[in-house]
Amino acid sequence: MGLAIYIQRRDVINNDQALIAQLFAEAGQLGHRHETKKVIEYLESNPTLPELDSKGGSDRAWFTSDDGNLIAMGNADLATLDAANAIMRDQTAPNGDKQNIQAKYILCPTQLEYTFRKAVKDGDLPLEVVASAHIAFDRYYLLADPARQPALGVQFLGRPTDRRIKSWSLRSILRMPAEYDGAGYVLNVDMSPVAMSRKGIVRVNIG
Repeated sequence: MGLAIYIQRRDVINNDQALIAQLFAEAGQLGHRHETKKVIEYLESNPTLPELDSKGGSDRAWFTSDDGNLIAMGNADLATLDAANAIMRDQTAPNGDKQNIQAKYILCPTQLEYTFRKAVKDGDLPLEVVASAHIAFDRYYLLADPARQPALGVQFLGRPTDRRIKSWSLRSILRMPAEYDGAGYVLNVDMSPVAMSRKGIVRVNIG
């Protein structure tokens, strides 16, 4: 994703710090929304993955019942949460030992946000509810603490020393008139979501 920002000399001379700060703050929010949307869309697509840390066999979808990270038919209730948490705890390490991973987050569609917040509060559950408008209404996810078992990540393209905001010629990008007097920047969000493991995550389809 690329975003062009231009600031007129007048704003610099007038020392309009609030306006300039707002421009870059809004650009940051736009980058955050873009990153979140791409990550959730990747998660929702249930992509075909290489072996990662799973059992032997050919490449297959990220979420499968055989890999212990999918409940094909469940509900948005405590019983299904209990079952999903049990499945996550039963996920095995490469040596076959059960990892006993505790779920930490419920990632759900906005239509189920208050349903899960009530369930967490009423049951005094050690879970945090995170809602997203990009998740289909008929599924949700349990995720472990990424510090314990990362399942989903984001990779940024380019060298770590690359500047994220690069000065550019606005006249060539925005077809600005030759007499335009100001400074221009291009904000690049060069990222890609990546599956890190089939462990530490459980997908629940509501059926």
